[in-house]
Parts: sequence; structure tokens; C-alpha cells
Amino acid sequence: MLDRQEKRQAENPLESREPRWRRRKDDRPKEIMDAALALFLENGFSATRLEDIAARANVTKGTLFIYFTNKDDLFQSLIREGMSQMDSFREASRLNVRVSAQETLLFITNNWWKFLTDSDFGKLPKLIISEAANFPDITTLYLEQVVIPTRAMIAEVISQGIASGEFIQVDPKLAARVFLAPLFMLLTWRYSVAPFEKEAIDDLEYINTHLKITIQGLLAKA
Repeated sequence: MLDRQEKRQAENPLESREPRWRRRKDDRPKEIMDAALALFLENGFSATRLEDIAARANVTKGTLFIYFTNKDDLFQSLIREGMSQMDSFREASRLNVRVSAQETLLFITNNWWKFLTDSDFGKLPKLIISEAANFPDITTLYLEQVVIPTRAMIAEVISQGIASGEFIQVDPKLAARVFLAPLFMLLTWRYSVAPFEKEAIDDLEYINTHLKITIQGLLAKA
């Protein structure tokens, strides 16, 4: 025997099981973060007002405060959102129990770059550099939540490559900095100077060249 709700849904098959207002409400934090990131990138962190973010997200300023305490809290949520999507890349650093360290570096770089270019998260390095002096707390947060964990992930792979005899003896932490620096530079260049260049950089060709040079330099046997 059908209960009241099941009977109602049977009579109205097109009616969603979840109220529309509930789905809309659940989407709001993501919509507000998307609007905030877009405005941070367009105008800079300091010039972006909370009322501008609310207007872009099509909500009231009061609604924005339901989900976020202030602008700093919004930015921190953006960082956490990006880091949650990068968890799979950290897991990839443990794959080299089954594959080589160089294959793991290639896998991480490929997926990391795809994520950064498919989302606005890849534009954050340029924003951070431009706002670093004015907002040291935001810069520190980005370092602690994004840059340092990424370096640690690469350093772990390099360490395991050294331990297995695949890579030469180097300082893994310093090698991780050297490995990542050209990639962060490419992101910064892409969203700052690149639009003014007469001859555009082929991102994939740049990355492939970087990987060839770096990994060949790390290999114990060419």
C-alpha cells in the first residue's frame, strides 16, 4: 500500500522527490564562490566588494552572510574547494609502488594541468602574486594550502625515485621547487603577459619540453 508521499509522486511523476528550493539552496555556496572568484580575477581581491559578489551571484548580501563570514572566509573556501579537487593528485604520488617515479610525475603533471586549465583555479597564482604585499594572510593561506602540499607531493615521488635507484641523489625538496617553478610561471604568464605576445606559447609543448629536460636530468640512467 502506497503511503501519502508515494501516492502523491505516483500521481505527479514529473514532480521531483527533492523540493526545488532545497536544490537551489544547496547550490548557492558554489554559485557565490564562482561569482567571487570571477570578480577577484577581474578586479583584484582588494577592489572586490561583498555587494558586488552578491549581485554577480544573484543573491542578497544578507544571503551571502548565511554561508560566509566575510571576504577572507570566501577566499579560504575557494582554496579548500580547489584543494579537495586536488586530493586525487596526492593519491597519485603513492602509485609508484606499481609504476616508475617518472611515470608518476608525468601522471600528476598531466592531471594537475588539466584541472588547472579546465577551471578558474589556475588563475589564482597571478592573483596571489598581484595581491601578496597587500594581503599577506591570503598569501600565507595559499602557500600553506596549495603550494607547500604540492611541493611535498612532488618531493615524495622524487624521494621514492632516489630510494629505488631510478633517480640520482638530489635534495628532494629543492628538486620539487625546480620541477614546479616553470609550471607556476606558465600559469602566471598565461593570465598576464601572454595575451600581449605576438607569438603565443603552446602550453602542452612547453610542458613536454620542461618534463623532458627535468626528468632526463633526474634519471640515474638516461
